[in-house]
Amino acid sequence: MAARIDGFLIKDVSPEALIQSLHLIMLGEKVFPTNLAPMLIQMSMPTAQPDASFRGLSPREQEILQALVTGASNKLIASRLGITEATVKVHLKTLLRKIDVANRTQAAIWALNHGFGANATNGLRAVSA
Repeated sequence: MAARIDGFLIKDVSPEALIQSLHLIMLGEKVFPTNLAPMLIQMSMPTAQPDASFRGLSPREQEILQALVTGASNKLIASRLGITEATVKVHLKTLLRKIDVANRTQAAIWALNHGFGANATNGLRAVSA
């Protein structure tokens, strides 16, 4: 982040994801793989504390947000929470709207910027599949 990098993609990214990422970067957004975003943000903001922005999120939305920070897929989130993937998608859509971001990577970055990092004690701990 200190190097002012606007994006990073893995080499086997799909052409559609590449195009979408380039569009986001051209709009001034930052684009990083979900599993790298937490590490990059935590390196630049290691002592952040959760702020009042989370008061508008339900406990379930906070659990899903925490899972996004850890890089969990919808399938893994559903499995961990004992709900369906469709329910995860509904919560995710509401969550994205509430925090005014366009995608799960931006939501993870938003969470980390607001002190809701991977070390937050908020219930859900996801591991890479």
